[in-house]
Amino acid sequence: MSLLCPEGERLPEYLTERLSPADAARVHAHLAGCGVCRRLADEVEVGLAAMVIARDEAVEQERVTSAAAARAEVRLAPQRPRGRRTVALAAAACGVLITGAALGVVLERQTSGPETLAEFTLSNESVFDPAAGTAALALVDGGLQIGLELDGLPRDAEFFECLWHVDGETRSAGTFAAVDGAVEVDLVVAPFEGVPSWTLDIVSHSSEDPRVVLTAER
Repeated sequence: MSLLCPEGERLPEYLTERLSPADAARVHAHLAGCGVCRRLADEVEVGLAAMVIARDEAVEQERVTSAAAARAEVRLAPQRPRGRRTVALAAAACGVLITGAALGVVLERQTSGPETLAEFTLSNESVFDPAAGTAALALVDGGLQIGLELDGLPRDAEFFECLWHVDGETRSAGTFAAVDGAVEVDLVVAPFEGVPSWTLDIVSHSSEDPRVVLTAER
């Protein structure tokens, strides 16, 4: 750059907004009257824009790669075989209205597993998600098994919870995660005594308030 344009030598700082307001005003005034520095400023600005685009593309590629790796790790987790399946559930403490014990269970079921007491379709309670699914109830040692097959669950949820409401009491049958909005899982409510009426809710937990996405009642 020409030594005759000292203000022009500060173009990089000017274009990256690192000058004080007074210095930036002097460079701006200089560019209005110096065609050489103005053309150079245009070239530098184009180069800076290209660098920003390249940086943003690299960040986005890293995000996509990390997300794909996370999904692959979930898919590579042990899946339920056709003949038998084992599902490990961690116990979850329910923050409100939980008066019964929140149980995590490990359940192993053969194809000719416990006799099904009832099967029903869950109703969609969400105006945001196309959630759908079915539930099957069966008696097992120590409690009531709830077999869930769900799809269309909100993908921004951190985890889901199955709540069992009966006689004014709410119990958590356990928590679980979904892959691409779908999951097949067996949960257990224990202890269990036969009751004439109940409500079952599938609750989505995320950074926002928990919300019911699927429900059924009898």
